[in-house]
Amino acid sequence: MKIPRTKRYSIYKKLVLIEERQRITEDNKPKVLDFKPDGRSHYVYKVTDNHDPLEKYYYGSHTPAKNKKYNSLEEEFWTYGTSSKKKGLILKYKEERFSVKIIKVFDNSTDKSIYESFLHNYFNVEDNINFWNGRNHNPLFFARTHTQKTKDKIGKISTEFWKKDEYRNKVMSSRQETYDTEEYKIAKSLSAKKVYEDEAYKGEWYKKCKEKVWDNPEWKEKQSIASKISQNRPEVKEKHRKNTKKLWEDPEWRRKNLENRPSKKIPYVIINKSYDIIREYKSRDELAKYEKISLHFIRNIVKDDKFINIDDLSKGKKIKLKDLHNLKIIPKEQYETNKNR
Repeated sequence: MKIPRTKRYSIYKKLVLIEERQRITEDNKPKVLDFKPDGRSHYVYKVTDNHDPLEKYYYGSHTPAKNKKYNSLEEEFWTYGTSSKKKGLILKYKEERFSVKIIKVFDNSTDKSIYESFLHNYFNVEDNINFWNGRNHNPLFFARTHTQKTKDKIGKISTEFWKKDEYRNKVMSSRQETYDTEEYKIAKSLSAKKVYEDEAYKGEWYKKCKEKVWDNPEWKEKQSIASKISQNRPEVKEKHRKNTKKLWEDPEWRRKNLENRPSKKIPYVIINKSYDIIREYKSRDELAKYEKISLHFIRNIVKDDKFINIDDLSKGKKIKLKDLHNLKIIPKEQYETNKNR
């Protein structure tokens, strides 16, 4: 027999209170759960994103500020907009894109937090792809008031955990299982198409990405590290290997790729701007070996027709294409053609 949700909530609340009493006994700390009414309406709500078929729902709770005037809790909600990643969209589009339902109203903050946590665990919003909450709320954790020292400690512990391969791979593998489902792929595709049909939203999104993301060196560095970690995972390597093999089985793709790729056997020369030979190599492999640069880097130089500094190459420094100057790598055949003109 299935237990009604109201009964499940009463059982859940008793378990929370038992855990709270046990924690107080073990930690010898004062009680933090307060069920006294404070004259405000503490409410639990459900938001629906009508344009996102995947991350469609969000359960949250809110306590309006003291002396704040509003005609209804729905009206108050549209000035708050959640503390989630979609807050900006909610405040901008409001009822054009989203809808809100007030689930339950309480006269104290603790009951509100416990009920929100119950809904999170009941629907398992942390792992449910239909929700964008990201984690299940813990009423005992959020009931505490943390000092800045405690917050810094929590952040440090999270960072240390993420550095551990076992923990990081477990999280990434869990996410990948969701990403690989056909349901996720189809829903995400439909969601992206709907969003990008909105020109105003698309323009605003690109603007924010440029200002907060691509112009941010710290973000670029983090993204680079995250990308390297992801690309070195065995399952990702295997996936790339299979995709590459599949591409090479396509005759047209293989033909275009071979036409645009410089041959390893082509002789290369390093010249200056006056076209005097500095060094000559039998192949790009030999060039890469003696100048201590990668084949990929040589291909980019040849393709983009860039000049390079021979002293930097000889010292084995990491050179960015935008910083190249003075000298140039080209196929020997091209050098002979230019010389005879």
